Amino acid sequence: METAALHISIGELKARPAYAIAKARAGIKVQITSHRKTVAQLVAADADVPAKPAAKPARKTAASKQPMTAKEAVRLLRAAGVQVIEGVGKLRLGEPIKFPPMPDGKTMSDLVSEMRGPR
Repeated sequence: METAALHISIGELKARPAYAIAKARAGIKVQITSHRKTVAQLVAADADVPAKPAAKPARKTAASKQPMTAKEAVRLLRAAGVQVIEGVGKLRLGEPIKFPPMPDGKTMSDLVSEMRGPR
């Protein structure tokens, strides 16, 4: 049985080191991340830690890549902790609404840009 893991960013680790250490003491592996990629792992001192990192799986070449199916994408998103709400069919859009220019010549796009303000 694999132990639970907690993902914590380097910034959060700096802000709350005692929290991360308490979790590690409780037997939870604390995965320290930078830009959402694990860069280090904090575990209790008596935990079994491999002597060297596991070998990375071989990268697939461009020729062997196949498009990901929708089910695979949903599975990966859910595994990453993203809440996924699946649709029940293809999204169908109605006919676009075309607004004629205003009497002063401004289009709807011009009006939206004015309302948005400077960038």
